[in-house]
Amino acid sequence: MIALERLGIQWAASITSGDTPAAKQRKLEEFQTGSIRLLYVSPERIRIRSFAIDLLKKAKSASVGALIIDEVHCLSEWGHDFRPAISRYRDFERRSKGCREG
Repeated sequence: MIALERLGIQWAASITSGDTPAAKQRKLEEFQTGSIRLLYVSPERIRIRSFAIDLLKKAKSASVGALIIDEVHCLSEWGHDFRPAISRYRDFERRSKGCREG
């Protein structure tokens, strides 16, 4: 994110554990309206049911073109124990099928 900010890219954001609840909600709303077009979310955050449901609701009315799994290359290199939460993306992907394609 720091590199994107240095390049002047303002339409990308991440939701992290350091964000306040209000900041997380603001970023989700900006994602829904299209102000944020690239949203980084950790595999562990997707496993939080309330967050995943909120993200899916926002994504259904946003123009989402792709779900990108960062660090997935680590699965082949270090195995599924590297970040077990990554293996749960399949569930999230199935639930996101109703999202509009961008």
